[in-house]
Amino acid sequence: MFQLFVVKPLFNLLVAIYALIPGHNFGLALIVFTIVVRLALWPLVKKQLHQTKITRQLQPELKRIKKEAAGDRQKESMMMMELYKEKGVNPLGSLPVLIVQMVVLIGLYSGLNKVIKDPTQIYQFAYGFLQNLGWLKDLAADISKFDNTLFGLVDLAKPAIGKDGFYLPAFVLVAASAIMQF
Repeated sequence: MFQLFVVKPLFNLLVAIYALIPGHNFGLALIVFTIVVRLALWPLVKKQLHQTKITRQLQPELKRIKKEAAGDRQKESMMMMELYKEKGVNPLGSLPVLIVQMVVLIGLYSGLNKVIKDPTQIYQFAYGFLQNLGWLKDLAADISKFDNTLFGLVDLAKPAIGKDGFYLPAFVLVAASAIMQF
C-alpha cells in the first residue's frame, strides 16, 4: 500500500516535472520537486514553526517550573500542562508535520532508488498518461538520453562515499544540503 499511495504518486510527480522542464535534467527536476513539496507542506510547516517559537519563548518559565517543583515529576508535569494550556501550546503539535515529512522522504528515496538501480523504471513505473508525454516516449526508445546529473556537473547516481571511493562533487552537494537544512 505504501508503494501505491505514497511512492508511486511522489515518483510520478517527479517524473512529470522531469518530462516537462526544458532540458530534461533530473537534478533540476529534483530541485523543482522539492520546491513544490515544500510549498504544499507550507501550512503544516508554518504551524510547526509557530509552535516551536512559542515553546522557545516559554523556556524561562519552564526552568522556573522545574525549580519550583524541586524534583516532584508529577507536580512539574501538571504545572507544565497548565502553562501549555494557558499559552495555547500543543507539546506534540509538530509531530504530524514530522511524520508527513518522513513519509515524503522515505517515498522519494524509494522512488529514486528504483531509478538509480534501473533507469528504465522512470518510464516503466510512470502512470500511463505520463508515458504518453513526448519526452518519456523518446526516453523509452533510448534510455541513454536519461540525464541523471545536476546540471551536467554532479552524477546523482554516484554516492559521495562508496565502494569506488570518495566522490567530491556529491559530498559537497550533501554537505551544502545539510548546512541549508540546519
